[in-house]
Amino acid sequence: MKNYILISFILLSLTHTGCKVTNEYKKAKTINSINAYESYLSEYPQSKYSENIKKDLSTLYEKKDWEVIKYSNKEGDYYEFISNYPTSKHITEAKRLIYQIKELSAWDESKKLNTIYGFENFISEYQSSKYIINAKNKISELQEQNAWNTANNIGTIGSYKKYMSNFPFGQNHNFANQKIHELKIIIPEWKKILKNNTIHSYKVFILKFPNSSLASIAEQKIDELELQEWTFIENKNTIPAYRKYIKENPYSTYINLAEKRIIDLEVNEIFNGQYRSLPAMSKTSTNNFLLEINSIEIFNNTGYSLTIRYSGLDSKKIILLSKQKQSITLKNGYYRVTASVNTTNVNNYAGKENLTGGIYSSEYYISTKKNDE
Repeated sequence: MKNYILISFILLSLTHTGCKVTNEYKKAKTINSINAYESYLSEYPQSKYSENIKKDLSTLYEKKDWEVIKYSNKEGDYYEFISNYPTSKHITEAKRLIYQIKELSAWDESKKLNTIYGFENFISEYQSSKYIINAKNKISELQEQNAWNTANNIGTIGSYKKYMSNFPFGQNHNFANQKIHELKIIIPEWKKILKNNTIHSYKVFILKFPNSSLASIAEQKIDELELQEWTFIENKNTIPAYRKYIKENPYSTYINLAEKRIIDLEVNEIFNGQYRSLPAMSKTSTNNFLLEINSIEIFNNTGYSLTIRYSGLDSKKIILLSKQKQSITLKNGYYRVTASVNTTNVNNYAGKENLTGGIYSSEYYISTKKNDE
């Protein structure tokens, strides 16, 4: 009787244990996670469900590894996956992605090298690549550039015509035409201009060929010749020399300076001759040292044509008819001022002014008193 009870207890215990294993298995399958399967195997390593759990666990490991590898997208990781899961359904895609990585790396390296040889090797190795058209275009560009460089290095009409013949739609086609035109027309003309070596001839050249590469050199030549001529005139430093310069070079860079020099020399002549003292101008505003410009109103209250000259930082010459008014502006500074009329029986007048920023007025008249004007 005791044995029967013991056997029954054992059978009952085994039945209870078997139910628990089955329930835990179903629970793990429902959860279907790595942690759930690993916990089950740890608790029931010899279970009749162990092999199934191991298969499911391997499937989840594979799925997890594939997701991680897809995210990192590294060639070495794909090779490792293929080694770890040789029968995986992702093998074909892994190989395809390895090819893409290699293809992109080879393409980047080809672009970095940027040589015909490099692009040809890429085409040879990756014949079905999506970059094939780009690689062929790159080869064409490099071939054209090499041909253009060769044409430029030779620098003859024939070399440029050969380039145009080989690359009728090349990027440098217009440049080649310009080069041919330059060699045929412009260069022979330039050689003649160099022999003449005059400001006028260089200006004519620039007007005829404004877009030529030699136009800037012609401008430099003009500057050099103008400076030479101006230096020669400066060394003479006479009124006739400056007047002649202005007449012959009406568009020179030094025209304004030449006109100033004439005024300064005319003022020198008056100061070096006989003159009467010129009264100071009337300042109609208070001193404003912040102002750098002075406004001067001049009134010719004589019966003659009046010439006023200011020689200083600015040099100006003003001619006023009888009873005429005119305003001028001058920068701050010390000036020598002269006044003269177009008659021989009235003396020149001369004086000095220190302009300090403001408004001035000056009236000129002829006094009937002896020795005064």
